[in-house]
Amino acid sequence: MFAISHFLLDFIFPPRCVFCAASVEGNLLCKKCQAQFRLASVPVQKIAEYPNLDAVLVANASTPELRRVVHAFKYKMYTRAADLLAGLLIKTVRVQKLPTDTLVLAVPLHWTRRWWRGFNQSAELGRRVAQSQGWEFSEGNLYRARRTKSQARLRRAARLQNLVRAFGVRDPRWISGRTVLLVDDVATTGATLGECATVLKNAGARRVVGLALMRGGVRF
Repeated sequence: MFAISHFLLDFIFPPRCVFCAASVEGNLLCKKCQAQFRLASVPVQKIAEYPNLDAVLVANASTPELRRVVHAFKYKMYTRAADLLAGLLIKTVRVQKLPTDTLVLAVPLHWTRRWWRGFNQSAELGRRVAQSQGWEFSEGNLYRARRTKSQARLRRAARLQNLVRAFGVRDPRWISGRTVLLVDDVATTGATLGECATVLKNAGARRVVGLALMRGGVRF
């Protein structure tokens, strides 16, 4: 049903580049605007407040152009942006020396939010990253135990409180002793990645590395 609705929308409203409004065929951006998406120099991050999160890989600096595409992907359900955005993440992980048995997980949505949106944007990205590297991807083992408020509207202290006991692991056997690459679309304070990392370490993960498209409004 979700795919059909997008087909009908594309038929009624022919796709146009979200930057310059040029006509496009099956893409979110025209070729000229796609050229703007090049990797910016963003070093590997270590967030002291979240010791269970061993590192955070950030694919690109936060630019108005990238924020616009991420917003369209996440909130306007422009799923055709997934390949473009996943490409940034894939370029980022290729230069990292992660084990061949790395397990890729996505920050989960509560089932009610996933039902409303129709997809989990982080899972769409994580699945593509895993396929590109030959790694295993698991959706559902890391789950959201309760519905939380949107992190985007909260201050840092409220973000931390909002995530207490928000995540769980269904089967620790798939996680024990492995390096986990945890994918999210945007990392702001790192609170969501940090809380997930704590749950994963408690389940036996050897190492947890976060991967995000960009940083949010708060600098690490």
